[in-house]
Amino acid sequence: MNHRVTLILFAASVVFTLGCASEAPSADDAVSTSSPVQNVETPVAKTPPPAESSGHHHEAPHGGALVEVGDHVASIEFVFESASGMLTAYVFDAHADNPVRLTGGTLFVEIELDGNDEYIPLELRGVANSLTGESETNTSQFRGTERALRGLSEFGGTIPSIVVRGTAFEEISFRYP
Repeated sequence: MNHRVTLILFAASVVFTLGCASEAPSADDAVSTSSPVQNVETPVAKTPPPAESSGHHHEAPHGGALVEVGDHVASIEFVFESASGMLTAYVFDAHADNPVRLTGGTLFVEIELDGNDEYIPLELRGVANSLTGESETNTSQFRGTERALRGLSEFGGTIPSIVVRGTAFEEISFRYP
């Protein structure tokens, strides 16, 4: 009997230790160049609010605020420059290791200033990168500036909707930092 308990505990600890490391990224994870298919219903998934502490954590490559999209589908890192009010969003795979390109050229964010119930719409435009071959309409990096953000050190926001790898996600909330 003790041998079975030990074996079960060992198996559970291996699964817990490995976490999501068994999800090896594929070539499709690094770059998504597919265009949206018309007349096909895109699945929609709600992104749950971030868990208090799940024990699972990835580092933001640029030192910003990392937000999970879906249930370990992708990540978005927000980097903010307070002096200029510039917000940059980087879209990554679930582990924040590889960029994931989005098509369309625009990522919309609704900014909520602390103590204010009004949202400020902010359009983040696609950024071209000649080193990676990304264009403004097929990129993993988006940037926009909002005067009302100048001088701030923290704020909240929501991405009303985003399509990543063919799945639409809605109401992705985040806090910066």
